[in-house]
Amino acid sequence: MIFQLAWRNLIRNRRRSLLTGGLIVFVYVLLSGFKTLSDGVYDRIIDGFILEHTGHVQVYAEDFLDDPKIYKAIPLDDAKIQRILRSHTTSPRILGSALASHKSYSFGAEVVGIDPQREIQVTTLNKRVTQGIYFSEASPQNAALVGGLLAQRLHLKVGDSFVMIGQAADGSVANDRFTVIGINQSSTPSKDDMRVYISLSSAQDFYFLESRANKLVFHVNGENSTIEEVRLQLAGMLPKSMSAVDWKVVEKDFYRAMQADKAGDNIARYIFVFVAALGVLNTLLMSLLERQREFGVLLAIGTRPSYLSVLIFIETTILILVSCCIGASIALITNWYLSEVGFALETPFEYGGFEFSSMRGKLDFAAFWFPFLVILISSWIVSILPAMRVRSISPLETMRGI
Repeated sequence: MIFQLAWRNLIRNRRRSLLTGGLIVFVYVLLSGFKTLSDGVYDRIIDGFILEHTGHVQVYAEDFLDDPKIYKAIPLDDAKIQRILRSHTTSPRILGSALASHKSYSFGAEVVGIDPQREIQVTTLNKRVTQGIYFSEASPQNAALVGGLLAQRLHLKVGDSFVMIGQAADGSVANDRFTVIGINQSSTPSKDDMRVYISLSSAQDFYFLESRANKLVFHVNGENSTIEEVRLQLAGMLPKSMSAVDWKVVEKDFYRAMQADKAGDNIARYIFVFVAALGVLNTLLMSLLERQREFGVLLAIGTRPSYLSVLIFIETTILILVSCCIGASIALITNWYLSEVGFALETPFEYGGFEFSSMRGKLDFAAFWFPFLVILISSWIVSILPAMRVRSISPLETMRGI
């Protein structure tokens, strides 16, 4: 009976109910699409960092992450490290710096020593070669992949030789000649532009590191285990002088900036929810004003005030449920389009080191239940005021006005 009465009250003034329901549908679709797009953008950036550079988990020697020095290295011939290398998808790396010179041009470069075969299991470096080829058995001794901007500044092309001079792990001068076999470019230009990738053996010879590396980079198969599970497993296997951290710690500045940006997005979402809640409040207050005499009669014949309060909450819930169901139907179509097709941007923009010329979302169930819960809870909150006001209606005063 109470549900039928609540539905009758909603359709009594169809125009106001339709306007309020339309506002809720609009806010629902907007919130759902906004979440779909933002999740897609953030996931693309995170995948870019992980698949192109950081991996999911990294292992360092000593405090290398906070104070990177070439001599802070992991002994790859250690029994525990060998066991980790055999049981996980990982790639050792050497991180150093050097002055790269070609003809009369010289620029500082970040030198990265990699195991070519292991690296392609962890990152997408082999797919980022825009000119030339990736490392292979046929590659010349001291082969190098050079970042696009560094190659441009040094006037390097595939097949050219250049010299690098730096400081070795023992403090001596490191210098050698390298041959460009390819030029690479990532979706985060600032990361790869001034890098030189050489093989792990060449880097060990260049920096006098013998069978050592500065860090191990791991790829985690999400189907079998989580990033945190792998990190904790590695932490239990490593000597006390080494530490295992996930990508959020490796790129902590970016991660903090991303969290702050998400907080800003949430503020915008809550503003839309606030507008929808005001619409619901307006509908309930106007309905209460119009039905004040009706409520007075009901109270006069013995209806409990709590019954009328529950009636208002049920009216609000029905309005929200019907509106959100319609909104979810529309959002299902729009979110599918945003995730599968997306849209191109007339003016590309850069965020987190990534350039976006188009935007595609991520179709996820959270994009549907999150707007529903937020709108429902906020509407229930604003329903408290009308529910309290109906309790203050005086049957006597109301009956005098009839």
